[in-house]
Amino acid sequence: MFTNKMIVRIAWLQEQVKDKYPDDLILNHLITCTQVSKEVSEVLDCLPWKFERKMETVSREHLLEELVDVFRFYVRLLIIHNVTEKEFQEAFDSKSEIVERRLCNGKSMEECLREEISRKTADNN
Repeated sequence: MFTNKMIVRIAWLQEQVKDKYPDDLILNHLITCTQVSKEVSEVLDCLPWKFERKMETVSREHLLEELVDVFRFYVRLLIIHNVTEKEFQEAFDSKSEIVERRLCNGKSMEECLREEISRKTADNN
């Protein structure tokens, strides 16, 4: 998912942060989490989430820009904590399986999908 160019750019940015707050893991973590929170708020502001506020259109360009900001700060958190791509992939897969089992009442996603396909096939017949 991460291209080398993305990793280089984000690592460079992280070095800039480390220059300001050298070897302070907790401060780097707190600053980045604050930035993530702010950017997620900006994503929310791109969407018509307030029922009393009329928003004619959602600017996909603006939404994408804010999502990129969120992504960059999440990747910075991975860099701050020295998480490798392999570690992240394994943790992602493990957590995904847990969430999928919750959503499928203890079954694997594959079992859940097979049941859904069988149900839809039966409904169409």
